[in-house]
Amino acid sequence: MEPWSPPTMIKTLVRTISFWNLNKGTENSLTSKLQAAYRSLDMENQNASIGQLTAFINEVEALKDKKLTTQQADQLISEAQRIIVLIQE
Repeated sequence: MEPWSPPTMIKTLVRTISFWNLNKGTENSLTSKLQAAYRSLDMENQNASIGQLTAFINEVEALKDKKLTTQQADQLISEAQRIIVLIQE
């Protein structure tokens, strides 16, 4: 696995979310979508992974300025979009 592969990047996002000590419900909801995206990639189902990452982005946008700061939300969205681009290549 290369250092900045989509699976590695997904694991990094999960660790970032855990590090922020968010409300457990928020943390679990976000990380479950990322873990589903990871599992889909592991099964070589890129479309399902992109769908999970898109759902993750939508949830982050909904939580922005509520349970996530603008900076946190922007960071998560940017990274998830970057992972989607790498999957599509």
